Amino acid sequence: MTLRPCPWRASLIVSALVLLLSGVTACDRQSDPPPSPSASSAQSLDEDIARSQVKAAFDGWYGVYANAVTTGKYRREDFARYATEEKVAAVVKDLKDLDELNVVYRGKPTWTAEVTSLNLDARPPSASLRVCLDLSKSTPVDRTTGENLRPKDELPRVLLIATATQADGRWLVADTTTQRTTPC
Repeated sequence: MTLRPCPWRASLIVSALVLLLSGVTACDRQSDPPPSPSASSAQSLDEDIARSQVKAAFDGWYGVYANAVTTGKYRREDFARYATEEKVAAVVKDLKDLDELNVVYRGKPTWTAEVTSLNLDARPPSASLRVCLDLSKSTPVDRTTGENLRPKDELPRVLLIATATQADGRWLVADTTTQRTTPC
């Protein structure tokens, strides 16, 4: 019996070796490191975190304020967790004025806050918020008589503009202005 070379057998062996070697090469190759986040994506993440913190500061501050106007009771320290010292002084004065006028609110307002601008490069960093304040379920009344003191022409939902600044790594409400003639 005579053995003759088979041309297809040689090409099958060569193909198998090529596949085997390419597999080994692929396995031995170090994988490329994952791309590092770009500066813009890191900045975007920082801005998202800051926006969330600004909104949380406003929500905390307004929650304390809503409790204070409905109960007539408050602690300065509760406001200080969310606001600058100047804003705390202003709101405490406003609450004292309401107390002297014998006014409390029945029902709590609700609100939706949105950070409209953010400047992380400013010193200190600052932000602005646009807040839709829903007063439809919150009525100012005389504490003694219960008389409704809401002005007849008051809108049920009004715009509130707020600013916040960062101090010692915390976002604090710095100012608020309620635009009682601007609906939202």
